[in-house]
Amino acid sequence: MKYSDMKSFLKEDLGLTIKDFEKLVGSKPKSLTNYTQRKQMPRYLGIVVALMRLSSSKFSRNEILEIIKKEVESYEENCVWH
Repeated sequence: MKYSDMKSFLKEDLGLTIKDFEKLVGSKPKSLTNYTQRKQMPRYLGIVVALMRLSSSKFSRNEILEIIKKEVESYEENCVWH
């Protein structure tokens, strides 16, 4: 998940700012904004955001599984392995 996508999902779907999300997951202040220049957010953060979006009851069980699958696939496609 890209930083811009995460920021958009948090705001539009959950009504949260990046600062709110940092507090929620226990990140240090402004630690997530360090990812603005990277291609991908850490996988676990993308999955957390995806699950939070899905818990908003807008999605069926199948849609939830599909969104998680897409998140994992997106990460694997864009991940640079060293």
